[in-house]
Amino acid sequence: TRGGTPLPLETRMVVLGQLVLGALVVMYLDELVSKYGFGSGIGLFILGGVATEVMWQALSPFRYGGELIGAIPFFLSSLVSGGALSDAFLRGGSNMLGVIATVAVFLVAVYAESMRVEIPIAYGRFGGIRGRYPLKFMYTSVIPVILAMAVFANLRLLTYFFPRLGFLDPYLNAPRGLTQVVGDPMRALIYFVLLVSLCVGFSVLWVSLAGMGPREVAESLDEAGFLIPGFRRDVRVMEQLLSRYIGGLAVLSGLAIGALSAVADFLGALGSGTGILLAVGITYSLYEEIARERVSEMFPALRRFLGE
Repeated sequence: TRGGTPLPLETRMVVLGQLVLGALVVMYLDELVSKYGFGSGIGLFILGGVATEVMWQALSPFRYGGELIGAIPFFLSSLVSGGALSDAFLRGGSNMLGVIATVAVFLVAVYAESMRVEIPIAYGRFGGIRGRYPLKFMYTSVIPVILAMAVFANLRLLTYFFPRLGFLDPYLNAPRGLTQVVGDPMRALIYFVLLVSLCVGFSVLWVSLAGMGPREVAESLDEAGFLIPGFRRDVRVMEQLLSRYIGGLAVLSGLAIGALSAVADFLGALGSGTGILLAVGITYSLYEEIARERVSEMFPALRRFLGE
């Protein structure tokens, strides 16, 4: 903290060694998972951390400051003892409103991940077999909110080194729970606008940098032998059709992921809104990778289209 006593050199070296050793272990385990398993090891570690935090805040039977930590045990204890149920829903920290918000945000995020815009395509060979190319509604997934949180973290670091910027600090941290939102609605509004704006901007930028734009997708489809039914095989035709959707999906994806993250924090979701969205995104990506592996085993001709 500002004005605190600096740590001795020996303690600093121990902490630095722990960070370096931990990073090396995580990198090694990530390589093992990437080589012999499914998905990313880093992603699995994030998923495990989020799940642990949610379960701890929801079900922990231990006490801190005389109160049960877990939201559900505290709620049951209030029911049995005849205590005020409003405390179970509105107390600081984990509460039942946060449990409900966690489940709701999880379900909404899963539904959003499953939404698709389907583009009609045909395979140029074998008589022009027709199908649909799906574009995810959450086109850039959770990347925008990760980058937005990184920006907030760096700005908070600046406020630490430059105290004159301390007035920015409240707007770089989400109000946790309805009590804080109602107590300072302007702070909540500014945070919401900042987060959503950053997510939309990063979503559009990510589409351009990650090769997910209309031109790149059209070239990928053309190389795999696909075309748009009713048109001659031409990359420009596919690019023109895809550009009608991808730009809008990039904006809507960033808007949705930013709004979901902010609303989850405003309702006091367990863990954090960003953590829940990360967990859903990682789990869904893992499911898609396993499904893609199964499909490529059943239909070897699709391996080229899937980039294998």
